[in-house]
Amino acid sequence: MQDVSASITKHVDRGSARFVHVDASHLYDRVREDIQSAREMLRADGIVAFDDYRKETTPGVAAAVWQAVSQDGLVPFAHTPNKLYATFGDAQPYLATIEEWAARSARFSAVEEYVGSARMLRVKHYPAPNAADPIPAAVLADLAKEVRGTKAAVGRLERSVRASSGSRRAAATLVEDLLPPALLRVARRTARRRS
Repeated sequence: MQDVSASITKHVDRGSARFVHVDASHLYDRVREDIQSAREMLRADGIVAFDDYRKETTPGVAAAVWQAVSQDGLVPFAHTPNKLYATFGDAQPYLATIEEWAARSARFSAVEEYVGSARMLRVKHYPAPNAADPIPAAVLADLAKEVRGTKAAVGRLERSVRASSGSRRAAATLVEDLLPPALLRVARRTARRRS
């Protein structure tokens, strides 16, 4: 059967979907219809993912998505280079889950960003190296730059707190409170090497 994507609501019960992936059209009007269909199909805690939300050749997707954010209650919580993840419900459980994943994996990062008052995470995954699929040089360069910047920032922060409080523990606690989980792992590894 072939039909416009808006007709999917004839086949999916209202409020029954946990996940909806929007990638049928790149035209603004069609994506707006897809967003309304997704809202109708999703459960209160459901997720909608948008493909091609920021490509230069798909401005209609971006316009429709950000209009839904500003006018229709769509709450974005994560994005990758190709996809935007959002909900019409509470995004906090998803944010917490992503941050937990990032805290447990050296190959997964989640960087906090804001769009207006909406908190989002920029998510990046670094594939595991093997002989057939080595980590690309650009990815290694990105990681090295991030680690160098983090080490320098952690050092400056620790020195500053120690100078004002005289306490190494106060400095460590502040670092733990301020750093994102992925960067906190780098800081802890650096501290272990120093001791």
